[in-house]
Amino acid sequence: TSRTIQADALFTSTPGLTLTLRIADCQGFCVYDPVHKVIGLIHCGWKGVLARVIPHSIELMKREWHSDPADLFVGAAPSLCKKCSEFTDPRKELPGFPPDLIDGRCADLQEAAERQFDASGVPRSSFERLADCTRCNPDTYWTYRGGDKDEVIKGNTNVLTCALL
Repeated sequence: TSRTIQADALFTSTPGLTLTLRIADCQGFCVYDPVHKVIGLIHCGWKGVLARVIPHSIELMKREWHSDPADLFVGAAPSLCKKCSEFTDPRKELPGFPPDLIDGRCADLQEAAERQFDASGVPRSSFERLADCTRCNPDTYWTYRGGDKDEVIKGNTNVLTCALL
C-alpha cells in the first residue's frame, strides 16, 4: 500500500518499507544507523533550518531507537548552492541564522545544515553531499527558484528514497 504523510522527517526500522521524499530546491538527507538498523529522510529548507528539524530528527533517533549520532551516516541530495539561496534581506528573513553564513542577499543553507549535524554529534567524515545545485542545473533537476515553479506546484519534483533491506 501507499501512503502520503506531510512531514519534514520520516524514519523506520521496518525492513522492506520504502520511504520517499519529494524535494525541489530544499535539502534532502538520508540518515542511516547501521547499528540499530534505522533509516530515514529529512526535508530541510530554510524554514527547516530555522526550526532545527535536523537536531530534532537526531534526537528522535536517539529517543526511539537509542541511536548514537557518532554511528550515523548521512547523504545529502542536490539542493540550492550558496549563490542561489537568495533572499530579499536574509538578516531579517532568517532570524537566528549564523551571520557568518550570510553574504549580501545569499545564505549558505547547506553549511548551516551541516553545522546542525555537527552539533548533533554526527561526524563530518560520515557525511556526504552530492554537490550539484538544483537551480544551477535546471536541465537535470526540478527547481522551484530556477524556473519550474508551476511544475513543482503540480507535483513534479526530485525524489529521494531509501529502504532497509
